[in-house]
Order: sequence, then C-alpha cells, then structure tokens
Amino acid sequence: MKILSIILLLLCMAAAGYAQEYNVQHTYLDAMELSAIYRKYLVDKNADDLYNMNNITQYRKFYTILEKYGITINNIDKNNFINAYKIIYAEPSGATADGSGEGEDAIDNTSKFQPSSVPSLNWQASIIGGLSSFMAGRFKQEVMHMGINALFKEIKDKGTSEIIRYIFPKTFAQVELLYGNGQNSYYTADLIYLKQVILSDYEDLPVNLVNNAAFIFPKLATDSASLDMLKAGYAIYTSGQQGIGLADIITNLSQVSYSNNSKVKELFAVADLLSNALMDSAGSTTPWINTTNLTRTTDHAIDKLEYAFLYGLLYEQLKTVPPIKVLLQPYESDTKKLTGEMNELFVFINSLNNTYSYIKTKDFNLTSADDEIFYLKKIQQAVLLFGSNSLIQQSFDIADSSLQISGKYLGMVEIVLQKNYSRAIPFITIELGNLMSARYYRTLAFVSQLAAINTADDMGNLLSAYSLPIGSASIKRSSKSNWTLNGYVGLTAGVERAYGQLANQDKANVGLTAPIGISYTFRPSVKNTVTLFASIIDIGSMVNARLGNDTTAYANLRFEHFLSPALGVFYNCRNSPISLGLNFNYIPNLRTIQYQNNNAVITETNTNVTRLNFCLLVDIPFLTLYNDPQKRGY
Repeated sequence: MKILSIILLLLCMAAAGYAQEYNVQHTYLDAMELSAIYRKYLVDKNADDLYNMNNITQYRKFYTILEKYGITINNIDKNNFINAYKIIYAEPSGATADGSGEGEDAIDNTSKFQPSSVPSLNWQASIIGGLSSFMAGRFKQEVMHMGINALFKEIKDKGTSEIIRYIFPKTFAQVELLYGNGQNSYYTADLIYLKQVILSDYEDLPVNLVNNAAFIFPKLATDSASLDMLKAGYAIYTSGQQGIGLADIITNLSQVSYSNNSKVKELFAVADLLSNALMDSAGSTTPWINTTNLTRTTDHAIDKLEYAFLYGLLYEQLKTVPPIKVLLQPYESDTKKLTGEMNELFVFINSLNNTYSYIKTKDFNLTSADDEIFYLKKIQQAVLLFGSNSLIQQSFDIADSSLQISGKYLGMVEIVLQKNYSRAIPFITIELGNLMSARYYRTLAFVSQLAAINTADDMGNLLSAYSLPIGSASIKRSSKSNWTLNGYVGLTAGVERAYGQLANQDKANVGLTAPIGISYTFRPSVKNTVTLFASIIDIGSMVNARLGNDTTAYANLRFEHFLSPALGVFYNCRNSPISLGLNFNYIPNLRTIQYQNNNAVITETNTNVTRLNFCLLVDIPFLTLYNDPQKRGY
C-alpha cells in the first residue's frame, strides 16, 4: 500500500505540471471581445465576399483569441457558427497599421479578458489526463532523442567526422562533448547552446571553406585552377572586409599564394599590370581612365599623342607575358589590329570604374550587408569579365567552370553576411557539390537545420519543459542496476483469454500500450541490460488520443477504467530508448463474450481477461529511485 500511495502521489505531482492541457477559457468574455473587434475595425467587403480589416494589431488579436480554441484563418471555414465572420488583413491607405493612436475608445485590453486556471472537479480525471499528456510528450521526446543521437553518432563517424570538423570545427567539438558524456542524454539548454556554437561557425564559414578546402572539396586536388579561383574569391572578400582600396584589391589578387605554376596567378598578374597601367591622374573623378575614349582605329589613336604612347608602352608590357606575346606578335606590324586586340583587354577597367563610382556614392562607407555584398559582386564581375576575354582565354586556357568558382564562393559569403544561415549549406552542396562527396549531404543538412532553431518549439517540441532531459532512458542502459518509477509507450500484440463462467474464449489482440509501474534494470552481461517491470495501470487509449493533439477534458475518468496489473520482462536496446519483450497482464471487467452451451447461446458481460503479449516500447523513466552507475567502456 505504501508503494501504491507513493505512486499516486507522484502521479498527482505529474498531473499538476500538465494542468494546462485542459482548455479552460473565459469563453463569453472572448466572444464579447471578438464581437467588439469585428464591429469596430472592419473596413469593407471585398470581391471575394470576405471582410477587410486594416488594423494589424486588432487583426492579430482577433485570430489570437480564436487560436485559443483551435480556430485559425485556415480552418475557420469549417466552423458553421463563425465562418461567415472570417476577416482578412488589408493594408491601410495613409494611416498607420500598428494600432497606435486608437484613441480612448479603443477596446479594453485589461486583465478581465485573460483566462484563469479552473481546477478539475475530478482529481482522478485530472491525474490521468495530465499523465497521458506527459507520456505522449515524453514518447515524442524519446523518439526525437533517437534521431538526434543517431545524427550525433553520424557526425562522429569516421566517414563523416572530417567534413564536419573542417566546416564546423567548434560544432564538432561541442558534439563530441555532448555525445561523449557517457549517457547520451541531452537537455534543451545543450541544444540551444549548440545552436549558438553553430552560428559562430557559420560566421567563420568563409574562412573555414578556404583554409580547409583540400579536405572539404577533395576533387580540387586535381583541379588547381578551381582551387585558385576559390582563393581569389576569399581574397576579394577579405580585402573588402578590411576596407582595402579598389586598386589595391586587384594587386592583392595577384599576390595570393596560389598553386605551383598557377595560370590563375598569371591571369591576375596581367590584370594588375593593366590596372596600374591605366590609372588616371590624381584629380580624376575615377581611379582609372575612361577606356571608352580609346578608339579601335589606329589613325585616331595616334592622333592623340598620349594614346599612341599608351598603346606602344602597353604592348611592350604585354610582350613580357609569354602566352600573350605569342598571340599578339603576329599583329606587330598591323597597329590597327594590335590596338583592337589590346582594347578588348581594357573592358574590365570600365567595370572597375563603375564599381568605384558606386562606393563613391556611399561616401566610401558601406554600412549595410547589402551594400557590402553589392560591392564584392561588382569586383567579381570585373574579374570574370577579364578572365573571360578571348585573348586571356587563349593565353591561359582556364575553364569557365573554374572562373565561376570565385563567384559561387562570394554567393555563399552573401548568405553568411545576410545571416541567412539555413541557406548556406544547401547553397554549397548545390553550387560546389561537384567538388564534394554526396554522402556528406545528409549530415551537413542536419547541422544546417540546427542553425535555424530559435526556440525549444523550433526543435520540434523536443522537450515539454526547459530542464527536462531527453534520453533519460539511456541512464538505465549505462548503469549497473537501476530502480525507477517508469512508463512505457508502444505497440503490443499477442493472445488474450476472456474467462467466462462456463467457458473461456481466446483471441488475438493488438494495440497501443502505455503501462505505468516500477522497473528494475540489471546487467546480465557487459553489453546488455534487462528490465523487470511490474505495472498497475495502462493508459494506452488516453496516450493515443494525446498523440493526436487531443486537448479534450475527460471529466468522468477513474483509475479502475485503466486498471491492468502486469508483469513484464524487456530487453533494452543498447543505444536507443527502445525496449522489447513479453508482458503478462490481467484486466478486470473488460469483455462481453458469447459462447454456445449445448443449444443455448450464452452472453456474459464484464468478463476478466489475461493477455500474454509481445511488446515494442519506448522507455520513459519518470523518477529514478536508485541507480548504481556503470563506468563507460562497457
């Protein structure tokens, strides 16, 4: 009796924490407020026969009240009492839509409209309802824990750990800490902190991708041009971040530590040569001359002395670049053709001048992420314009796919600067995935999704309370022995026998089970644990309702409705909260049966039943009564 009293007390305590599952509201007052909003703030009826409201505050208040009752703008049509009063929000003309300045006659929003808690008149119904909500929630949490644990394990797996380590080094270290704590149980606080670590890694993503490119993009080992263009993209990004002048950025691109015998390095060396060559005087409105003033006709060019010198000197400079010399030398005697070939190289200078004009309009102060992104893209466009020039292409033969790499890299930088982190990994796998291994995508996607979490609810309601640990079932599996007040939720199937006065009746049974009782877990071998379980009640039907988001208050429930004494023996899966085994239980007054006795058909009601069932269950410990820990390494 003492054990039963303790269990009932604990059940009461559990129910108290879940009283909010009962949908207790001040319904009449809510109805009054809805009516007042509807009358005061409607504007007109639109072409779809719906009513417009242009006060966003009152519009939100209207649907917030309805949502307390499970009614949203998407399902209001299903309620025949109020579907005629559906409203939509219409932008106001002229007036503000924030609801401010509504005047003294605005709707009273005092606490008299706020619902208060009304206790259940039936304490047994309150306990059962609250407990079923708790078990349904924990069932979802333990299933979620299995998924998280499996993904953490995958992150640490030898095949995928390197990619996570190099893209998200801080995250990898934190996962190692969480997964290696010996129990594999997680708190919401752990996961929220993990999200902050991921965000920190995302801020470092532009650096991590380049510094660890050989590991993240293994196919770059045989594509040095693409690797070098990735480095060029990084140089553009860092130079922009440091506020380096536009002309100096071109110089920096020529000085990056590229691959041996890099054609990309030669390309940017020529770009730097031309950039310096075409610089304008100090009093000019742009750093470089306006190359559109250079004509393709030799005669006009020579007419302006400075142009004649310009082309002559540039040709000498370009002759120092062997592949360009080879292409230009045949036209050495044809100055018209030679001038035309060189003019093609100057086009990117105009693009740089346009970029300079842009930052000048910003007073050389790029204060927003959008401004910075636009600036970096303009530089990249100039680089691409130069690299795709026919003379440069013939000289250095750099594939267009390689030239595009720096632009794709800056596309990822754009996402990071905009803090739209959830798009970063999908962007990388789509745009640069041909350089990666596809088997990493699932794990990378998981990390990406964690970065989008803002609240515990965003984690898929991993927990029903901030401090509730996920995966507490793993504590039992890591212990030498353990006693708990325990529940299970899962599937059960087997043989049922109903006991009639004159005959018994056997039949198969299958369904959802949610027994509650005392469990004893021990370790018959180094790697395995077994649980002996004695239960008193089974609230499987209620848990089934709660899993369907049922918030109905059941006023007449009694413990005897769920009385089902049972004994079970379960094998506990080592790395998950799953248990499986046999359960024998007795259920009084359950069945109505019929059977034939001689020529008479006899019907008996309230017959007692026993069941011997195989169970597949999720282990949900409520309270640890005793635990003898086992050191990790079993």
